[in-house]
Order: sequence, then C-alpha cells, then structure tokens
Amino acid sequence: MADSLSYQEYKELVQTQGQQLLDVLAFAATGQFDFEVEIPEGVDVLTDLAIGFSYLIDDLRGLLHEREEREHELEMRVAERTQELEQALTEVRAVQQRYIQREWTAYTADTTAAETFAIPETFLPALETAVTQAQTATQSNGQSNLAVPIHYADELIGVFGFSAGETRTWDEDEIAAVEAIVEQVGLALENQRLFDQTQTALAETEYQAQRLAQLNEMGAAFNTSANMEEIFQVAGSFTLKILGDVQASIALRDKTGAMFEVLAFSGDQSVIPTGTRLPVAKTAVGKAITENRLLYQPQDVPLEDYLDSRQLAAQGVRSAICAPLIASGSVLGTLNVTSFKENAFTASDLNLMRQITTLLASTIESRNLFQQIEERAAQLTKLTNIETALSQAQTAGEILTAVTEAASQSALATLLDITINKKGEPISTRAVSQWHKGSILTDAPLYHVDLSLTDMPSAHYWIRNPEHVFLVEDVDTDPRIDVQSRATAKRLKVGAFATIPLRSAGDWQGILFFSWRSAHQFTDEEKFLFQQLLDATAAVFARYKAQKAQQQALRETESLYAASAALNAVATYQEILDVLRQHSIIGQHAQNVSLNFFDKPWTPTQQPVWIDVLARYTELPTEVVQPRYRLSTFPAAVTLLKPNAPTILEDINSTDIDDNTRRLYVNAFQAVSTIFAPLVVGGSWIGYVNAIYQQPTHFTEDAVRRLMALAGQAAIAVQNVYAVAETQARADELKLLNEMSQALASMLDPDEIVKSIYTYAEQLLNTTNFYVALRDTQKNIVSFPIAVEDGVHVNWRERPFGSGMTEHLIMGKTPVLIEENVDKWQQQHGIASIGAGAQSWLGVPMLSGNQAIGVIAAQSAQSYVYNQNHLNLLIAIASQVTIAIQNARLFQQTRERARREQILRQITARVRGSADVDTIMRTAVQEIGRTLGRKTMIYLGDDDRGA
Repeated sequence: MADSLSYQEYKELVQTQGQQLLDVLAFAATGQFDFEVEIPEGVDVLTDLAIGFSYLIDDLRGLLHEREEREHELEMRVAERTQELEQALTEVRAVQQRYIQREWTAYTADTTAAETFAIPETFLPALETAVTQAQTATQSNGQSNLAVPIHYADELIGVFGFSAGETRTWDEDEIAAVEAIVEQVGLALENQRLFDQTQTALAETEYQAQRLAQLNEMGAAFNTSANMEEIFQVAGSFTLKILGDVQASIALRDKTGAMFEVLAFSGDQSVIPTGTRLPVAKTAVGKAITENRLLYQPQDVPLEDYLDSRQLAAQGVRSAICAPLIASGSVLGTLNVTSFKENAFTASDLNLMRQITTLLASTIESRNLFQQIEERAAQLTKLTNIETALSQAQTAGEILTAVTEAASQSALATLLDITINKKGEPISTRAVSQWHKGSILTDAPLYHVDLSLTDMPSAHYWIRNPEHVFLVEDVDTDPRIDVQSRATAKRLKVGAFATIPLRSAGDWQGILFFSWRSAHQFTDEEKFLFQQLLDATAAVFARYKAQKAQQQALRETESLYAASAALNAVATYQEILDVLRQHSIIGQHAQNVSLNFFDKPWTPTQQPVWIDVLARYTELPTEVVQPRYRLSTFPAAVTLLKPNAPTILEDINSTDIDDNTRRLYVNAFQAVSTIFAPLVVGGSWIGYVNAIYQQPTHFTEDAVRRLMALAGQAAIAVQNVYAVAETQARADELKLLNEMSQALASMLDPDEIVKSIYTYAEQLLNTTNFYVALRDTQKNIVSFPIAVEDGVHVNWRERPFGSGMTEHLIMGKTPVLIEENVDKWQQQHGIASIGAGAQSWLGVPMLSGNQAIGVIAAQSAQSYVYNQNHLNLLIAIASQVTIAIQNARLFQQTRERARREQILRQITARVRGSADVDTIMRTAVQEIGRTLGRKTMIYLGDDDRGA
C-alpha cells in the first residue's frame, strides 16, 4: 500500500500510526492492560513494532494475572489457617470446660498446689517398679507401700503412691479401687495439661493472627510504595514489628552474581552499613542464595564459619536468619534479621520469615516487572523517535545525529564506511561523520585516515558476528582485546567502546562506533538500543550510500563527459595535463604530476630508450626535475610499469626498487606515494602519467578506475597533439627545405652554396657541432669550408684523405646514424677516431652521380640526440646542396669555356690581322699568355732539323 502513496501521504501515515503506538505505550505505563493493540498496516517497521507491543502486553497481562492469583492464594491460605485455629480453639475450650466441671475438683480438694512433697526413700523401690514395668507395685519395707502408674492414652504420665504401716496389706479390691481412682486422676491430669496447651496454643494463635495481620498490612504498604527504597523501608519496619527486637537488612545480588550489596537496614544498631558489598562465596548470605534455603545461625551453621557472620558476631550478634528472596525460580537476594540474644528465633519465626520473604520477593519482582515495563516503554518510545529521525535523515551527519542524540550522548560517536576486498570481507574503515557533545564535527582527524582492520585483530569478533553488538567496557582488562588492538585504541584515546556492525541484505555497509576515553559500564537501555539499531541504521546507511553512489556516479559521468569534451578540445600537452589534474585523483594533493612520452612505443620485443616529459605540474625545485629520462638507468621501471594496469605505490620505502629510482623518487622528489597510469592507443603503449605525493596517500578503486578511464582518452589526445605537432613539424621542415631549394637554385657560387648549408641545417637539427667536408680527388685531400664547435664557427685546415668517418662516408657512399657510443662503433668498423669523442653522430655523403664529393655531418656529446628523422632531413639537405654545387660548378665551367672561346676568337682575329710571321707569333704568345695567365712560348721547328 505504501508504494501507492505520495510522500506527504506516507509521512502522515507514519505520524498517525506512530502516535497510535505511543498512545498504547502511555496507557500501558499506567499499569492497565485490559485492551488490545491494533495492528496497523502500510509501514512495515510500525507493523512489526505493533506486533512486538502486542506480544509484550500479553506477557505483562499474564504476569499480572499470575501475581493476583498468588496474592489471592496467599490470602485464602491465611484465612483457612485462621479458621482452623479458631475451630481448634473452640473445641479445646469445650473439652477444658467439661473436665473442669466434672472431675478436677473431686480429686484436688484436700491438697494445695503450693505444698511440696518429698518421696520417702522406702517408697522408691515400689515407685521404680511401677514406672519401669508400667504396672501397679506393692512393697513391704518397714511400711506397706502401693504404687499405681498413672496412664493416659497408653502413655505413662505419673505415679500415684500410698503408704501405710507394715501391718497394712492391700487386697485386690483395694488395689482395684485405687487403680480406678488413679485412672480418673490420670484423666484429670491430662485434662489439665491439655488445658495448659490449649491456653498456650490460643495465645500463639492470637499472636500468629496478629503477625498475619501485620503481613497483610505489609502487603498493602508494599502496594502503595512509590519506589524500591520505600519497599525496602516497609519490609524492614514490618519485619521489626513481626519478629520483635531485631535488626533487619536486605541484600541483593549484583548482575555478575558474584557479589551482593546491602541495600537497606532497619533497627537500632547498624551491624552492617548500607552499601556494603561482599562476595557471595564464603558468606552466610551467599550460602542462603546459592543453596536456595533459609539459613538459621548458629543452629544451622556457626556464626564463625562465614565472613559476614564473623563481622556480626564481633559486634555482639548471637542469632541470625538469612532467608532467600525467590522470584520466578531465581534468588534475588536475602532478607536478613539479627539479634543480640541467644537462640532468639522460634520455628514460628522461621515460618514467618519465609512468608515475609515470599511477599517481599513477589513485590520486588512485580515492581521490577513494572519498572521494566516502564523502561521498555520508554526505550520503545526512544527507539521509535530514532527510527522516525532516521527515516528523514538525508546525510551521514543527520543519520549519526538521529542515532546518537537519543542513544548515548556521553560518547564520541563515529559513523564509518567500510572498504571490502574482492571476497566481500571488510579490510579498512574511514569515518564519514563524527558526533560529540551535541554537534557534528566538521573536520575530525579520522575523516582523512583509513584504519586498517589488520591493525585491530579483535575486530574479528564483530566481523564474524555481525548480528550482535560488540561491547567493551574496559579496553585495558577485556580479555578479547589483543595487544595490537589495545595499542590502536590507546593511540585513538579509547578506553571503552561499542561497535555496531551495519550490514544490509547481507552486504557490509559500515560501522556505528561509540567510544569513551575511560572505562564505561553499559546500561541495559544502551544495550537494548544498540542492539535494536543494527538493522534500522544499516538500512538507512545503505540507502544513503546508494543515493550517494548514484549521485557520485552522475557527477562522475558528468565530469567524465566534461573531461572528454575538454580532452577533445586540447591543443597542447599542458592542456591535457591540466584536464587530468582537474578531473582525477592526480590533481589532489600531489606535489608533482607529469605527462611522459616514450621515444618509441613499448612492445614485448622493443623498449623505449628515452622518456620525454611532455608537460609537468610541480612544486619541486627546478633543479631536481629533468625534461627527459633514459629508461635503462631505471631498471625498476621494467618490472613496475605495465601497459594494462596502473602501478600504485602507497609506500615507496617498502617497495623493492633500484638505487637510481630510489635516489630520484625518495631522495630528490621526497616521494612517499606515487601512481603511474599507462597511456595506450590502439594497443600501442606510448607513455604514462605519473603523480608524486610527499605524504601517505591511499588510492581507492573508484579513483584509480576514473584515472584509468581518463588516461585512455588522454592517450588519444596525446597521440592527436603529437600527430598535429609532427605534421606541423614536417610541414615546417618541407617549407624550410623548399625555401632552401629555391635559395640554392639562385646561387651560382659553390662557396656561397656551401656556407648556406649551416643556415638551413641549424633550423632543422642540433648543429652545435657541425661540419661540411669536400674532397679534392686531384690533390687527394679533404677540405672543411664549414666547421662549428660548441656553436662557434672555427677554421679547420685541410688534411690528406685518410681513414676517418668523413672518408668512410665518401668511400661507402652511405649515410650513418650513430645514436650512442660513437667510439665503439668506429672501433667495430675499423675507423680511426679523429678529433673530440662523441656519443651521437650523424653524417650524410654528398653524392653526385656515383661519386661522393663531400660529407655533411653533425655530432653531440650526448646520446640519442639524433634520430631517423634528422637523418632524412640531412639527406634531403645534402641532396639539394650537392645538386646546387654541381650546377654551380657546371655553370662556372660553361661560363669559363665560353669566355675562353671568346678570347680565342679575339686572338685568332688579331693573329690574322698581323702582316708577318713574327708579328703573328708574338701577338699569339702575348694574347694566349694573358688569357691563360701563364707564361706562353711558341717554338717553331726547323724542317731540316726535324723540328
């Protein structure tokens, strides 16, 4: 039905039914149970409570009915006993009157009761015979004696004796007459004794009736007593009235059953002060309790045998009764009376003590039951208020406030969330709300700390028994608390605590934890409420967590959408890093965050050489960070980094890492925790994101999962930015190469062309150490028109063609790229090392057709400065430069040939214009010599000499 109601209707239904239950409790608190509990429907919690109340009212109604029956039975027994005594008294009086009137005076007229009579010694033998043989005896011993035994109901009650002179004889008739008289005397004596007993019984009956009346008065006084203290006072005062000049006390067992406490005392002299606590063992009170019987001292046991009895005896007590107070088969304690008189108590007193204790125990039980009813009603009311407040709670603070303000205001209350492992077992907790002294703490230390349950082995008590509250009244003495858990409790300043496991639908949700700085004894109300809070709080906390998870999922989804949109719009590596920091855990409290890129993808068969830092956020000194790191110097990276999972180091100091990694992360970065998230695109592992924390940091599964999701998108963004950058770089390179091509096409001077090489090369690659070498095949030398050392132009002298790297490229006509250890490479190839050593070397031959005319080369003292792209660029430069040089040389040769042909035409014209041979020869020698710039001679041979 509740599913079809609106929120307001459901709220009104809850309030109406809750008020009905409160009215039931209020009516029950008056002690009236002649009503039926109406079971509401629609709200399961209130329906269950109403059913529970109904059972409780039925139980209470039965207990009260039983009590009334017991009281009625006691009254009936007292009335019957009184009636029996009165009837017996009437009969005794009638018998007494009859015997007094008929026979007593006939045989007592001649003797007074005041006279004393001494039996003569001569009469003793006859008397002894009459008594021992129970028959008439005669004897002559100076006198004639006759002894007749007096019987009544076959019982010898005396002897009737007659004495006469020695000459006197007793015939049978006389003896028969005497025996008849004696028989009548026996009847008279027995009547007198019966009368005396009747008088005594009558007095006793009147006394007992008076005592019974006092018992009834005591019962009435019990019914009007307001509290247990008044009940104890009534019991003590009436005990004194009933038993006379005694001292009375009441002792009740404590909850442990091992001790009892004197709660009330009545009398003139306090032999054991009120409030005295004594052990049950080795005490008279304890013996009466454990054996469940009335103990009368010193007749049952000597006073000196027990601890409390010896104390009483030392103060003059000579008689004591410890009567157990028995209710529902269990002993609550004892009612004790003492007297300074020897054997002060009769059997009647003992019976009265039993009746008093029965009445007192019944009253205590009834009052306790009524008090329990009131307490339970108050507890149920409080529980209803808690559940009502819980049903309206929307936050962790409201949940904790709803529970704590009604359950226990003296404690520090903490609501903790539980982290579970893959098996669903609790492994750690973290506080989500804390309450103290009426308010929620806004910034409690436990909010930022994950408490590992492995540090508290005693937690297995409540983990294995989640359906029960785990109560520890004293951390220092509770045997369930191990040393490690005790140390954790001391560190958190906890002296006592209550752990309420919160499980809903079989799943762990959290813990409700109440703690006190010192030892704390839990009240029955606290135990009841704590136990009842198990399911109610767990359900509400589970709902809160589900709502929070849903909200978090929505926020996370929105954040992921926002992050995805931001990553799609980034244009730089720094923007990618900024998005990651804004939307993931690496932006929370990290001192250094870097976006790292491999110089080549990391595959099972190939490892990168260098790790380049594309972007960085750091609070570290600039001198401890570098723009790139060589992978081989950090062997731990090979085992720690993975392409398909994050690498999480929450405690670097406890991680097995190599010395270089420790120096960098622990010493330089001062890292305590760190996390690596791989960057993978299309199955290709291209880099990672790294965050460094200088404080201990726990990475939750949700946070790591979110980081990995964003890392996957960030990898695509990195690849895109990288591709754009590479495309732009290639475009810039092509543009520069095109400009160089156009510039070289306009140059006709080889020297100018060679010098322009450096201008373009320095824009495309590292030319800190750079040179251009040209080979002169006729002179077999190598010249260096351009040489740069450490960024400065220098002049290198030409040298003979030898066996260096330049000659190796000219002869081999193949480009060379050496990424590291140039000297080793030269040794392996039998090449002489010329000049300063280098770690990286890049050289390209200048090929013209099938002939190498020179070399363009660059080198560096660092490894892996040049790559294949640099080699391709240098090949392109060398190709265009070689063509330009060849074109320039061809142009110069063509122009020189034309100039020479023109000179020859001019010389020919001048020679032809000469008149004689001598003039012709001289003109030819002069013009040719001037044109060639050389000394010119013409020899004319003589035919006769064969010239």
